[in-house]
Amino acid sequence: MCLSPIVPIFQYSNVPSFHPPVVVNPLFQYSTLPLFLVLMNVVFQTRSTSETIRIGERLGTLLLPGDVIALTGELGTGKTHFIKGVAWGAGVSKSSVVSSPSFTLVHEYAGRAPFYHIDLYRLESGEEAEALGLEEVLEGEGIAAIEWADRIPSLLPNEILRIQIHYTGKNTRSIEISAKGDRYKKLMKSLEFGVRSSENHKKNTALLSEEGD
Repeated sequence: MCLSPIVPIFQYSNVPSFHPPVVVNPLFQYSTLPLFLVLMNVVFQTRSTSETIRIGERLGTLLLPGDVIALTGELGTGKTHFIKGVAWGAGVSKSSVVSSPSFTLVHEYAGRAPFYHIDLYRLESGEEAEALGLEEVLEGEGIAAIEWADRIPSLLPNEILRIQIHYTGKNTRSIEISAKGDRYKKLMKSLEFGVRSSENHKKNTALLSEEGD
């Protein structure tokens, strides 16, 4: 079966011509903030769960110890599927069952660095988050992926990669990724380039296969 291409959507900042184009969140398109404070933004449209996982896995290959990604989105949009891909890309064995941590809130997996899957759906208060030691996890040397991250705004680092997944149809999703901080802006550019290169390669392979037929 031929997979449909994952479609990246871009918006560019209104900056002087001597700066390269910067992908930004539309809310900041006319911001007067210094460039290093402006959020960068890219959106991917996926057409299946496997494509959502594939974007996550591509992102996971780029993550380093100390990185934090914050996910938001309605229930059932695929945040856990996305994190499953991130975990695989970060070196967690595919034989590991990456699922919602349920009542434990935090699961730790062995990868290139300790990988923490944090699901705050059942979190009752910020005090509970502090009691769980989440601040230490987020400031540690592991990789942290947080579902329902909007429930702990005061604990999130200033520099972070935010991912919001929107339901657009039965099998389709819009994955909006925003980066704040130089480290995450470079990471997001690498992610976009990697996804684009992968899709072009698959498209070329399919064309060559058709020509061979």
